[in-house]
Order: sequence, then structure tokens, then C-alpha cells
Amino acid sequence: MNVMFGTEIILSGDSIDAGDQALFIMNHRTRLDWNFLWGCMFHASRPSAHRLKMVLKSPIRHAPGPGWVMQIAGFLYIERNWDSDQQAMTEQLDYFHDIQHPVQLLIFPEGTDLSQSNIEKSDKFADSRGLSHYTKVLHPKTTGFTFLTRQLSQSNQLNAVYDITVGYLGTIPQSEMDAVHGKFPSQAHFHIKKYSTDSLPVSDTDAMKAWLNQIWAEKEAHLNRFYDKGYFDGGKESRSKQPISNALYMALIFWTALQILLILGLFYSSFIRWLVFISSTIMLVLSFTSRGVQHLEVQWYRYMKSRRHV
Repeated sequence: MNVMFGTEIILSGDSIDAGDQALFIMNHRTRLDWNFLWGCMFHASRPSAHRLKMVLKSPIRHAPGPGWVMQIAGFLYIERNWDSDQQAMTEQLDYFHDIQHPVQLLIFPEGTDLSQSNIEKSDKFADSRGLSHYTKVLHPKTTGFTFLTRQLSQSNQLNAVYDITVGYLGTIPQSEMDAVHGKFPSQAHFHIKKYSTDSLPVSDTDAMKAWLNQIWAEKEAHLNRFYDKGYFDGGKESRSKQPISNALYMALIFWTALQILLILGLFYSSFIRWLVFISSTIMLVLSFTSRGVQHLEVQWYRYMKSRRHV
């Protein structure tokens, strides 16, 4: 985004310890937040490396290309059926624990982006609970968040919870079609706050629900001030405009060259055409006949583990 479309990534608050096993929570301003988040993670992590995976809606895994890659990378997909989702997430987190894979996991507690229709649904929920109406965020869903904090902490997979607040200046692309039409913000601001697990009541579900709701109330106020001032609290001097590093240029050159070679291969190589056809067919079949490659990987591991104990 920074190199190709000129969107400046501006950070404030805490840096991200790349070695942390952590749960990340963030407001979901647009359907494209995750595109800008990669820039935040690259610049905010110390060192500039991370292992972030996301909890996403299941239909996203069907998207040719990105959805398939995220399956292979072990992202967690949910079906909005809590019994099924809870079991799938438990199995996948247990798998990460067994293979000693450090977890960095992002969840959008709002569950969806900040569109007008979703604001209206959030307002109805607020009315039914006697809560305030929000305009910059939606009321968060607490079930998945409290489950993840409890599950990760019980298995010693949680060192910290990072609260990320994102705000955009200039054009705000709400959907993928906005991106297709070249609508990108001039700046994407990320304010990061780190909470160590020692400071959180991770074993108390009700207390964690209350904590998340309080964080979201503060986030609403924080964003209102952001859009008034044009920067997050802490003063302009606390902002860190991220330069375009050589690594980003190298990444752009590499992936552009790879795409060009792939396109040329499709035109001139029958081997490449067959390879793309077969791999795409396999991914399509697996996506629509199972919960995805990541789920099959976990099930295969569980099967082999059970065989070793027979």
C-alpha cells in the first residue's frame, strides 16, 4: 500500500514484540483493514517480523488466491456456529501448541465492518442492552474473545493482548470495489496498546467481557478525537511516519516479477498451465468439501498422533 498507492503508515503507542505469543484485537473500519494492517505489523514489530494469523469468516477461504494462501498459512475460519467453531479453534490451537508454533492471532471483536447497515444493527443491540450508541465502532461480540484469551492462557500460549485502533485520513475505501477503482486513504494511523496477561483477568470470563466492552467504549472516544484532530492522542510528536524501506521495494520487485513469470508461463508453458489447473482444482474441491486445508492439516496431525499412541 505504501509503495504502490502512497498510503502513509503512521504509528503511535507501543511497539510489538515479535517474540510475543499474543492476541490482537482491532476495530474493523472497512473490509480492507487487513491490507493496511500488514504495513502496521511490518513497521511496529521489533524486529520487523511477525507470525500473525487472523480469525476470519469462513466464506473468505473460498476466494481464489488470497483465501487459499490463508488456508495454507493456518488462519482460523469460523462458520458462525459456536459449537462447531469452538471445537475447530480448540483443535487448531492445540495443534499449534503441540508443534510448538508461537501464536500471534488477530480477532475483530465487532465481527464485521463499520457500514451504515451494521451501525443500525449495533444500535438495535445497544438499545436492547441499555447501552450507548456508537458511531466510530460497533459494539463488540465477547464470546470469541473470551474463549481465545482463556484457551490461550490455559495452554501458556499468551503473553500479551495488543489493542490496535485504526483510523484513516483522506478517502476511506469501504469495500474491495473501492480498491479496484483506486480509492485509497492518504494516511492509515494505527495506535497500539499492549496489555500483559499479568494485568488482565484472563481466567474470569465475565471480567474479560467487561474489559473488552470498556476498551471499545474508550476506542469510540479515541476515534472521535482522532477524526477531530487528525492524529491519535499523545500529540503529533508521538507519531512515527514509517519510511519506505529497501525491504519493501525488494518485496515489490520480487512479487511483481513472480506474477509476470507466472503469466508468461500460462501463455507459453503447458506444464505451468497444468500445474495451475491441478492445484486450483484441488484447492477448490478442498475449500468446498471441507473446512479448508488448515483443518485437514490439523485432522491429519490428530490422526497420526492417535496412531502413535495405539
